[in-house]
Amino acid sequence: RDIDLLQKELLTERKRPTAEEVSEELQELKRLYGAKHRHNEDRAKCITTQRELSSLQAALADKNKEVVGLTAKLEAALSQTEVLQVLKDEVKAAKEEINALALENRTHLSEKYRLEKHLYDHRQSVMSLRRQVMMLEAQLEERSKGDPVE
Repeated sequence: RDIDLLQKELLTERKRPTAEEVSEELQELKRLYGAKHRHNEDRAKCITTQRELSSLQAALADKNKEVVGLTAKLEAALSQTEVLQVLKDEVKAAKEEINALALENRTHLSEKYRLEKHLYDHRQSVMSLRRQVMMLEAQLEERSKGDPVE
């Protein structure tokens, strides 16, 4: 029995750590607890960051859709601007053609009025000549009545 007691005491003494060992173990436990705590904090931060990243990716996708829509609108506006420029050029050309035709028309009207005046002058001359002819015929008739024909 003494041997059993001695063995038990030896085992008990062996199992009982020294103050230094307890201090080292305590330090190790504190270090592990701190590491676990930091790990948990890092994990929580990571989860939060992943959620924020997902939210930002969704917002970015929305913005990309918006950019695509605005790009399409811009391209349409540019296309309309090009069409408007073509139409402006066509209107300008049409105005120039109208101005040229108006000038030509004025020239023709001037020529028409000149010719009408010339015609009027000729008609006046013809009427004057007819009056002269009639006067001369009347004079000739007067003379022929007064002079017997031999």
